[in-house]
Amino acid sequence: MKFARRSERLRGLHVLSLALRLLLVLVLMALSLSFLSSPVLGVSNISSYPAPLPQGQVGIPYSATLTANGCVGTCTWGTPIGLPAGLIFTPSAGNIAAISGTPAAPGTYSFNVTVNDSGPPSSSAAFSATIIINPPPFLITTTDLPQGKEGSAYIATFSATGGTLPYRWNLASGNLPSGLTLGGTTGVITGTPTRGTAGTHTFMISVTDSSSTPRTAQQSFSIYIEKGVFQSTISISSSLQAGSTKVMVDGRTATTLKGGEYITFNFDLGVTRNISVEPIVAHPTDPGTRFKARNESISVSEFQPSAEFVYSIEYLVNVKTEPLVNVQLQGSGWYPKDIAMNAITKTEVEGNPGTLYKFAYWLLPVNQKVTTEQVNFTVNSPATVTAYYDTYYKLTIESIYGLVEGGGWYKTGTQARWTVVNDKVPMPGIIGLFQGKYKAVNSTGTEDMKEPKTVTVFWEPDYTLPYILIPITILVFILVIVGIYILLRRQQPHIRPQPIPTAAVPPPPPYPPYMPPPRPIPQQHTTVVMIGDKGEQTKQLPQSTKEQLMEKFGELLEKYETEIKASLGTGATELPKIGAFPQEKMISAPSPIPPQS
Repeated sequence: MKFARRSERLRGLHVLSLALRLLLVLVLMALSLSFLSSPVLGVSNISSYPAPLPQGQVGIPYSATLTANGCVGTCTWGTPIGLPAGLIFTPSAGNIAAISGTPAAPGTYSFNVTVNDSGPPSSSAAFSATIIINPPPFLITTTDLPQGKEGSAYIATFSATGGTLPYRWNLASGNLPSGLTLGGTTGVITGTPTRGTAGTHTFMISVTDSSSTPRTAQQSFSIYIEKGVFQSTISISSSLQAGSTKVMVDGRTATTLKGGEYITFNFDLGVTRNISVEPIVAHPTDPGTRFKARNESISVSEFQPSAEFVYSIEYLVNVKTEPLVNVQLQGSGWYPKDIAMNAITKTEVEGNPGTLYKFAYWLLPVNQKVTTEQVNFTVNSPATVTAYYDTYYKLTIESIYGLVEGGGWYKTGTQARWTVVNDKVPMPGIIGLFQGKYKAVNSTGTEDMKEPKTVTVFWEPDYTLPYILIPITILVFILVIVGIYILLRRQQPHIRPQPIPTAAVPPPPPYPPYMPPPRPIPQQHTTVVMIGDKGEQTKQLPQSTKEQLMEKFGELLEKYETEIKASLGTGATELPKIGAFPQEKMISAPSPIPPQS
C-alpha cells in the first residue's frame, strides 16, 4: 500500500516537472523574443528596457550599456559576435555590460550575445542587437596656413576627413599669392612668393571625394606673406692669414670675422646692401706684415646675394741711410708679396757746413751689396734696405796771395796735405816794380780730417830789393834830369855884340833905347816817361819848364813814400820827404848880351 502511494507520488512529481519544463521553455521563448527587440536583456520577468542602441560615427568615440533584468542568480555575459570594428564589449557588475571604443568603419552591424543566469534554476538566453555606424563627416580639417615670405620657398598641405578617397582639391574663389600654386590631387600649396606679394591673401578651398554620389567640402583660408628677404652669405678668404676684420652693413658694424669664416644675413627683397670690411688688417704679432683687402666694399642684392672678401699680404720695406743724412729717399713703404721694389738715392748729399756725404753702396736684406744709386729686389718678407754714405770734410785754405793746392773734400780719417805753389808774390804798384814781394809764413802743412777745417796762410812783406833799387833809381833820375838840362842849355843860341861906330855919339834919349826883341830860339821837345803812372803818357815839356819837371819828381817820391807806409802798416816810421830841387841851388840862365851898335 505504501509502495503504491509512493509510485503515485513520483508520477505526480514527474508530471509536475514536465509541466514546469514546458512552462520554462515557453518563458524562455517569450524572453528571447523580447530580447531580440530590445537592448535590455532578461532571463525572465523582463520588466522594461531602453530604446534601440544609439548610432555611432566613424572616428568618434562610442559607448552603450546593456542590462539583463530578471536574473534569479548571477548574470554572466558571453562574448558578443558581430560588433563593429573598433568597439569592445566589457561585462560589468552583474547584469550590466558596456560597449565602447571608436568605430573604424561605417555600416549596420548586428551582433548576438548570451546571458547565463546562475538560478536556481540556472538558465541562459541568447539575444541579438543592431548598431548603426555612420561614416565620418566630410570636411576639411586644416584650420590655418603658415606665413610666407617674399622670395622664400613656401609649402602648405591641406587635409580632409570623411568621404571617399581620393580627393580632388580646387581653388573655389579668390587668388593665391603670386608665385604659389595648388596641387589638385595632393592638396599642397608650393612655390615662392614673388616680390610685391607682401600682405594677407584670402581665398576659398574646396575638396570633392570619389564616392558614387560625390561629396564636397569648402573652407576659407588666408596666407600672410611677409616682406620678402634674400639670404646673403658674406665670407672672408683664407688669404687673411692672421687677425680679423670688421664686417659692416651700410656702414654699421655687424660682426667680426677671421680668414676662412663666413656669416649669413637676411635682407629685404628689392634693397641693395653695401657690405664693407676693414681695408687694412694689421698682423697681431708682426708689425712688418699686414693684409690689404682687394675690394673694400661689395654691393649685394637678390640677384647677387653673396660676397667674398680677398686679402693680399703686404710687407713693410724701410729704406734708410747710414749715417742719417738729409735726403728724400724713394722706395720706403708697403709692398705686396713677390712684387719688385725699386729704391733710389742721391750720389752726394750736403750736410752741415763743410760736411758732404757721398754714396758708397746699398746693403740688402740678404747681405748683398749694390754699388749703384738705384736698386731692385723682390719683396717676400719685411725688409730694411740701407744706403751707406761715406763722410767727407772740407779743407779750406784761405790766402790773400798766391796759388794754393790741397784744399777740397777729404774722407773722414784721411790726411790732407796742402801747399802754397808760389810762396813769394810781387807787391802791387811801384813797390812791386822795384821787386817788393810778400812771403808766405806757413807755406805747407798736413791736416787730420776728422771735421771741417780752415787754414789761413799768413804773408809778410819783403822790402830788401826796394831798399836797394829805389835810391839807385832816384839817383839815376836826378842825373838824367841834370843831363837833360845841360843839353838844353847848350842848344840855346848866343847873341854876338854889335860893333860901335866911330861917329859922334848922340846924347842918350830921355828913355831907354829900343832894343829889338831877341830872335826866338827853336824849342827842343823832350819826351819824359813818368814812373808809376798807369801806362806811359808822353808830354811835351818846353825848354823853360824845369820847375814843373822837378815838381813831378817830388810827387813821384811822395807816392813812393805812401806805398811804403801802407806796406809797413800804420806803425811805420815817417820817411824823409824828397821835395822839389831848392831854388837857390838851381843854375840860373845866362843874362842876354845887349846888341852892339
